[in-house]
Amino acid sequence: MIKMVKKRLHIVTNMFMQISFYFCIACRYLKSTFGSQKQVL
Repeated sequence: MIKMVKKRLHIVTNMFMQISFYFCIACRYLKSTFGSQKQVL
């Protein structure tokens, strides 16, 4: 039982790390795009 919970927790943690990683990349991408648009305007 404890092993199952630990395994599930590990999977959830991995998913959360991946999501936050991609979210960070998306934020940087949006910042750079909006930044270049502001410079053009």
